[in-house]
Amino acid sequence: MSKHASVVAALFLAACLQAQPLTGQAIDGRAVSGETSGPLASLGDPEQVAGREPAEGRVDVWRDTDLSWAPTESTHKHDVYFGAVFDDVNEAGRARPLGVLVRRDQQADTYDPGRLEFGRTYYWRVDEVRGAPDYTIVKGKAWAFTTETLAYQIEKVTAQASSSQAGAGPEHTIDGSGLDADEAHSIDQAAMWLSRNGAAQPTWLRYDFDGIYKLHEMQIWNYNAASESISGFGLKDVTIEYASNGVDWVALGDFEFAQASATRGYAYNTAVDFGGVTVRQVRIRVHSNWGGRSQYGLSEVRFFRIPMRARQPEPASEAVGVSVDSTLRWQPGREAAWHELYISTDIDAVTGRAALVDVLAEGRFPLASLDLGQRYYWRVDEVNESERPQSWAGNLWSFTTQEYMALDDFESYDDDDNCIYETWIDGYDIPANGSQVGHLDVPFAEQMIVHSGAQSMPLFYDNGGDATRSEAEITWSAPRNWIARGAEVLVLHIRGAMGNDPVPLYIVIEDNAARFVVLKHPDSNVALRTDWQTWRIAFSELGAVSMHMTSIAKLVIGLGDRDNPTPGGSGVIYIDDILIGRPAPGP
Repeated sequence: MSKHASVVAALFLAACLQAQPLTGQAIDGRAVSGETSGPLASLGDPEQVAGREPAEGRVDVWRDTDLSWAPTESTHKHDVYFGAVFDDVNEAGRARPLGVLVRRDQQADTYDPGRLEFGRTYYWRVDEVRGAPDYTIVKGKAWAFTTETLAYQIEKVTAQASSSQAGAGPEHTIDGSGLDADEAHSIDQAAMWLSRNGAAQPTWLRYDFDGIYKLHEMQIWNYNAASESISGFGLKDVTIEYASNGVDWVALGDFEFAQASATRGYAYNTAVDFGGVTVRQVRIRVHSNWGGRSQYGLSEVRFFRIPMRARQPEPASEAVGVSVDSTLRWQPGREAAWHELYISTDIDAVTGRAALVDVLAEGRFPLASLDLGQRYYWRVDEVNESERPQSWAGNLWSFTTQEYMALDDFESYDDDDNCIYETWIDGYDIPANGSQVGHLDVPFAEQMIVHSGAQSMPLFYDNGGDATRSEAEITWSAPRNWIARGAEVLVLHIRGAMGNDPVPLYIVIEDNAARFVVLKHPDSNVALRTDWQTWRIAFSELGAVSMHMTSIAKLVIGLGDRDNPTPGGSGVIYIDDILIGRPAPGP
């Protein structure tokens, strides 16, 4: 029995002698009679399940969304509650379902609530139903999310007018000037448009968008000077037209704009329904105002679009460090029948529609072959052949993948079934090898001196006596492909300690045909450094063995002179985050 194993055995025996059988006890003294088929645990406990979607408090959620969650290992089944009233969802139970118990004893960890209403807040709760013999129900927390609204404001708009009074240009009708936090308008004339007195007729206003939109509505704040009830500059009878190319104008119809209140806190009082026409420009042709004068004014207009393009990309556009095993997600356009996904490292292939990956029925796509440290471009075109237009080209998005994958980050080791010295084999019982992996006592892994996470590997070395070098090695049962995912470099993080003797550090990389290469650390005093050192080794440095990087079987970390064994030197170094990867491109 090794020194580590004897320690583990002693601790296990002590734990067994001290263990006491658990007895059934009341939970918080609560009575549960009639509420469930088993005892009810931890009422209101907020975190029985994790990984929930939609996330707590999320807004603008697709109204055809599914609810999903990640159950705990002890979960047998689920009770699912869903509704639009918080108190009902929070307080309901099996004996008192309140109309919101939508699934009972469900094994699946998803629920489809059907098509939800626009712009409404919903609440949901998942209770864990545990297994035999007690079938305990653990009450979950009520979570909330709010669905997408029917239409969204168009943000990028430019304005023109047939004429303008000095300092009262048409840009004031789209810049939010004069509006307060409640979107009520002031009486400040400098925040409004006013045509030039005596200007040639007809008077008109034109609005251009940054793209083509399916237009839902235009909201109007009419001219709101304090004297408006007398002057009547506000628009009254108008014709509204729209175009998609700025040339071929189509009349939406004739409308009357309501007169403004001429008071502070004026809310819009005219809304024009566009009925979902496809628009890039809107023009208002003015026929009259409320005062019968030849000068015309307007305070503010806002345009609202129906979201036809894919949006809310996950990962977010320009995200970095994205997992190479990611799933792309997006919120589909409102009328999409299917989704054309384009993705490539070549931006031109995406914008030019040459990088079509798949045609999808859902707004998600699992990625299987991304490279490390690579920037990808992607877009989603929404298609419905029964609509006009049939396709809505998506915006260009991008993300950059994680730079490195861990060969060993030392986080998985414990002091029972997966001890660090059982994977990293040291020189115990080998006189010529002076290494020791792990501490003699628990915790065997180092938990104070770490590069990242919670653990690192302490590697003690003593090249005295029969030992002339100290080596620890890991052998993989299945050879590793180090150049998968485009990896180009090996990275180790090393830290020495005060009192160490200066001993050279090296590694040995060996493939499954016993071909190997030895690489020495360039700093002969690295064991003396008491801050973390990053050792980067480009695969191009490995020489002939680089031809076999798809089948690496063993990695050795050693201290001493492997070529010219010389006794002497002792101490401890710490190893953490052994990685393979490729640095990401710059911004």
